[in-house]
Amino acid sequence: MLVIPSFQQVFDSFGAQLPLMTQLALSYHLWLWVLPILVIAAFLFWPKAERRPLAACLTGVIGLTLASVVMILAMYLPVFALGQAI
Repeated sequence: MLVIPSFQQVFDSFGAQLPLMTQLALSYHLWLWVLPILVIAAFLFWPKAERRPLAACLTGVIGLTLASVVMILAMYLPVFALGQAI
């Protein structure tokens, strides 16, 4: 979190803004803590008891994959935006 203010200053000095996806990822990154809660909920409350481990595993894998893709895009979009601004 110490790098973010200086990162914002670099963009401001070039007259560019952080992409919306990056701003949202930086503002709402704590929502990623919902993923473990979803995995636990899938394990505890899945209707068929014999499928609970599979449901929890798939929930975790799909959630982690989606979160990783979104965060990687959110962190690389500023590089491309800064390249266009220069």
